[in-house]
Amino acid sequence: SIDSVRRLRERNRLVLSEAWSDWSERGSLSYRHARQVFRIDEYTTEKMLEIKIARLRAMFENDAEVTKFLEKVGQVLLKGVRDA
Repeated sequence: SIDSVRRLRERNRLVLSEAWSDWSERGSLSYRHARQVFRIDEYTTEKMLEIKIARLRAMFENDAEVTKFLEKVGQVLLKGVRDA
């Protein structure tokens, strides 16, 4: 199905990201790499960020590994937005 193809493509993008490498090797990641995961730019509002996080988390709710990764990325991003 289209959803399966989209999910597979998105999972591949995540796993090949610098953020994934950082997280899998060190358990942490930079704010800059976290922004790349959700395709965040200077025009993204905090509300839009929350929507993007929720959308990706919903897509991978049955994938424990990606879910853990997205939780960490979301924490880094939301902390960074609130600290800015």
